[in-house]
Amino acid sequence: MELGFISRRIGLGDYEAFKNYSNIDSLINEELAKTFDFNGSPTISGDIERWPKELTFNLDQRIERLVSMRKRSDELDNSDLPDSEFKILQDQNRKKFSVADIDKYRFFHSGCFSSAQVKLRLSYFWLNHFTVGDKDTTKELIGDYWGHTIINGIDGSFRDLLFYATCHPSMLTYLDNIHNVGPNSREGKKGKGSGLNDNLAREVLELHTVSPSANYTETDIKNCAMILSGWGNIFDKNSWKTKPKNFREPWDAQQAEPGTKIVFGKKFPPGPDGLRKLTNFLANHPKTIEYVSEKLVTHFCGAGVSTETIDEVKTIWTETNGDLPKIHKAVLTRAINSRSKAFLWPQTWLFQALRISQARLIAGFNEIDKDNMLPFEINAVTLMREMGQDFWSRRQPNGFSDKRDDWISTEHLDRRIRLAGLIYDFGKPQKNTDEILSKYNFSDNTIKKLYDFKDQRSKFIATLCSMDMMEV
Repeated sequence: MELGFISRRIGLGDYEAFKNYSNIDSLINEELAKTFDFNGSPTISGDIERWPKELTFNLDQRIERLVSMRKRSDELDNSDLPDSEFKILQDQNRKKFSVADIDKYRFFHSGCFSSAQVKLRLSYFWLNHFTVGDKDTTKELIGDYWGHTIINGIDGSFRDLLFYATCHPSMLTYLDNIHNVGPNSREGKKGKGSGLNDNLAREVLELHTVSPSANYTETDIKNCAMILSGWGNIFDKNSWKTKPKNFREPWDAQQAEPGTKIVFGKKFPPGPDGLRKLTNFLANHPKTIEYVSEKLVTHFCGAGVSTETIDEVKTIWTETNGDLPKIHKAVLTRAINSRSKAFLWPQTWLFQALRISQARLIAGFNEIDKDNMLPFEINAVTLMREMGQDFWSRRQPNGFSDKRDDWISTEHLDRRIRLAGLIYDFGKPQKNTDEILSKYNFSDNTIKKLYDFKDQRSKFIATLCSMDMMEV
């Protein structure tokens, strides 16, 4: 097996981790069966450890913190403090209750240190497919969305992942469903709320499931929105008449549209069961299977993949009723056997560069928010933003592009060059360029050009920023 190629094609470049597998089938089976480990390092050069419990927050804790942060913020807004003092106190309020930066470090540390590199790659795909960007309170919730809903969802069915992604507080907030009030609901009849909002309904159909090829109508979108009415609330205001028992299914009868709704000619009941029945229906729709199968295959196999390959994955999806581990195995097997080039997202490239060179670049979990007085940037938040692919960023719901042309520009290349230089100068890489080239299927033409470099720093940067490294 070409372990260098395989580790970069479906994982994060950890060549050594694949050495004990006897064949591709056992490799994929065991990688998909792994329990996900959230690993990190206490300091920039410390040993790898489990991510600490005191820096891990469940969904209830996050919402409690949001409520506390909102309450204090409202108090400050109503005060007559001078601007300078107001800004200091607001910053203190954010630092006391916000977990967003901690989540970003946890995400970055996992990319560098988790042994579940194949599952990480899959989680990035699904986190992007069900995009949640920075809007209102979402930045405090995305860490749970990825760490709980997406990571756990990889081991289940697409219909479950679709349902729990749809009704997660981060998604309900990001796509404005917290403002979706049925016109004939109890609150709607009082003239309260902002009325029917179809943002989430529109994206569930267009981006998450059937795609526009299903020829749904505006009436279908409106009725989806009716089904979604009552799901969510303004989470930092704690304004429910009856607080949800489970924030992962935050349905509010006060705002829900009563009565049966019809989507694609099919009837859906009132109440919270209506959304579950809708997502089950959409998950099994032939257009969903076609659209998402093609998207998965293209992401891992590249844009030049054959229609036959996509059809094979569609068949497995249908036969297994959307069983994601089986679908993922089919996609990953075909990705390994395909020689079409797949362009790597900047974030994936950076994690691979750090793992392959065995370099360390960011602060440990005991160093978050501390001034280390170092001459280089060690902040995960800044580095993710610099890559132009931060899952906590404000962006459109269609997510980050898989198209190579969208990531090839002077600006993007300049960013990679600067980061490669940072890795060489300050990351203390344990692997030199010759070791990297010997294990990771670089083309003869690229190797020949790289050996023209006499300066080791320039050679290292050119290696990481070569097309052979940016795509696989």
